[in-house]
Amino acid sequence: MKKKTLILLLFCFWMGLSIAQTTTTVCPGSRGTYEVNSPVAGSSYTWALKNGSGTLSSTTGTSITIVWDKASTAADQITVIETNNAGCSGEPSVIEVNKYSLPTAVFEKTSGCNGETPVVKLTGQGHFLFWWNAPGSTMENGADTYMATYPLAATTAGVYQLIRVSDGNCTAIISPGTSQTAFTLGSPLGKLTVKITPQ
Repeated sequence: MKKKTLILLLFCFWMGLSIAQTTTTVCPGSRGTYEVNSPVAGSSYTWALKNGSGTLSSTTGTSITIVWDKASTAADQITVIETNNAGCSGEPSVIEVNKYSLPTAVFEKTSGCNGETPVVKLTGQGHFLFWWNAPGSTMENGADTYMATYPLAATTAGVYQLIRVSDGNCTAIISPGTSQTAFTLGSPLGKLTVKITPQ
């Protein structure tokens, strides 16, 4: 009985877990796959997310998928623990997770008269790509810029709706109805005439 106990303790001492990457940076709303390097046959693996800023596909297995919450930019930690077929658990391996901020795109103002140029304000990491729908068009329009403001060439009256923006790190989907993401260009007015009625 003593001999069996000694063998079990030695086996637990040599157990180890390897993960290739110990830090990562993700975009809110993105999906990532995380896996154990060279998993050991007969071992099981238990995963957890310290701050709960994402949804795990599973809490067990040699690999998992996490969908990161759109609303959270706080850092988090992924932990995984190996348990061998003798029931011994190793030290947790930790992946530090940092979050990028999502880029944004809004109009400086939400309406204007014919002849005015709607201006888009952008925030993010530098090289921006953004897309919008124009009145009377079924196709997306797009532009890229390194500037924090961008004037749209708008000549058709109607609503111009921002739909998506990307910077060097992340892409954000813009939901219709979000504040300052639509611009209404008024129709041109004809020349006003005045009727004079003699007294």
